[in-house]
Amino acid sequence: MRLLLLRHGRTTAPPGALIGSRDDPPLSDEGRDQARAAAALLHGRPLSAVVSSPLRRARETAALAVPETAPRIDPRLQELDWGRLTGLTFSQVEERFPEAAAAWLRDGWPSPPGGEQPQALWRRTAAAVLDLQASGLDGDVLLVCHGGVIRAIAGAARGLGLADAWRVRTPHASLRVQRVTPLALARWRAVVEVP
Repeated sequence: MRLLLLRHGRTTAPPGALIGSRDDPPLSDEGRDQARAAAALLHGRPLSAVVSSPLRRARETAALAVPETAPRIDPRLQELDWGRLTGLTFSQVEERFPEAAAAWLRDGWPSPPGGEQPQALWRRTAAAVLDLQASGLDGDVLLVCHGGVIRAIAGAARGLGLADAWRVRTPHASLRVQRVTPLALARWRAVVEVP
């Protein structure tokens, strides 16, 4: 099995705003164009399954990228809950939550006040991937999700730490291939097993 990790297209949220899982803006015109461009990349590729985050921006991207397939919805693929940082830019985080901003810069991955801890995101996304693998799917499986989810899945599979995984680039509507190898499976299992 190979995972095709498709990040949703650009949304109507202001540039640089942390939207996470609490806000759910629709795709912008640019985001819809990006999703249609992803459709061209995926056209003719046989997919064993399409699985999407429940958030609107991911579902809209899936509908435009693979219009012939209704995706399965998996809530474990939704973005990190940014808590009290939701809707803020990093400059605003530095101003209003200086300790959180300093920890983010120091540790390389945000731990949003009142939100979800990054380790929880890693565990739930690894569990989702392990469940897909256990279901016996072969071939390409398209996951339509979010930047943080892609960083978590790819980072864990590659054995990256939180700080290094946060640096993985995930442009809007980008498509990343992640092979489900025995080593990647072992690493995802290790993430799930951490208390």
